[in-house]
Amino acid sequence: MRPNIDLNNTAMHNFNSLDTYNNTIRMKRTTRKEENMDMTKLSDQSKEFNKVLFALNNVPNVREDKINEIKNRIENDTYNISSKDLANKILDYLL
Repeated sequence: MRPNIDLNNTAMHNFNSLDTYNNTIRMKRTTRKEENMDMTKLSDQSKEFNKVLFALNNVPNVREDKINEIKNRIENDTYNISSKDLANKILDYLL
């Protein structure tokens, strides 16, 4: 004996399942597109940040000219510091 299967209900069920699946795929694609858009914005910001960071890293954090001047004065024995100025700087640093 054959089971009584209503083909219309089975076909409708399969169609609804397929429709649900397709909607899910569309939603995932839309979400991916939105994520990609966000990633592009972050990528642009990241590129700008990297440019600024690179520029900052290439700026010397010491004044080479001042250092060379002091080195030359020390080598030539012409570098003199007032003991009073030195004491004041030490106190300023400690306090």
